Amino acid sequence: MILNIVNQLYRTFLQFNLFKKSDSTEQTLRKELIATRVYICSFITSLIIITIITAFIVRTIETTESQPSYTRFIQLAKQYPSTIQCPCSKYSISYQAFVTTQVQFHPVCSSRFIEQTWFDMTFMNEDISVQSIDDFRVTLSFFWQTVGGLCNASRASWESAVANFQTSNILSPTAIAEETLRVQVQAVFQNQIDLSQTTVIRTLLAIRRMASGNQIVSGLQTNYYLKFFSCSDIRMTPRMFGNCSCTNIEGCPRPAIFNDSQGHLIIIPGMIMDCLIIEA
Repeated sequence: MILNIVNQLYRTFLQFNLFKKSDSTEQTLRKELIATRVYICSFITSLIIITIITAFIVRTIETTESQPSYTRFIQLAKQYPSTIQCPCSKYSISYQAFVTTQVQFHPVCSSRFIEQTWFDMTFMNEDISVQSIDDFRVTLSFFWQTVGGLCNASRASWESAVANFQTSNILSPTAIAEETLRVQVQAVFQNQIDLSQTTVIRTLLAIRRMASGNQIVSGLQTNYYLKFFSCSDIRMTPRMFGNCSCTNIEGCPRPAIFNDSQGHLIIIPGMIMDCLIIEA
């Protein structure tokens, strides 16, 4: 039964003629049948191609969800990262509304070494001479006062960077995914930190260059001292440490030492002396 139906359809297909004319001859009839078969095959092939292409086309369907919760927004953002749009009620919001900052300074900045009590304990009330300048204890109190000043400058720089960051606003007409927002916040904050660090470093470098270039004499006489050649010949003489002179713009860095009770020179590990305390 089925085989008969198939044979009948096949014979019908072979005899089907879309281009039949009333005056068709045997020769033209053959051409009309071939043209019909080519047309039908081409039509079916084109229809299959169009169907396949249509099946693979991604159709975007827009749906609106009113006032989704934070959890729902995160879910939608993960599911549709490139197409989700969530308009904000406010286009601008300051970073301090959702960002908190913490900083950890060098342990010395929170130690007793930068307290006035320690300054007083380490202060040596004696004149600085050519012989005593090598003893780090002579300038130790001033050294720690300088360190304390640098710690205060660092704190002020950090507070300024945080204040500038917190008063800055993030602008966006639509909600931003958490990871994207995190990357953006870190980039903006790191830029503020880098700017703050650059400002501090440039200030310290300018002080060092100005002091060395203009041969400014330290009140502690650590870079220059008065040398009496005679009563009428008094000269400001640069300090010499080995083969290095404090006229050198790069200074004369060397290990910090002190004289013990027996006159031995003891090196203090991890501490450096220089012509100016700020360079130590």
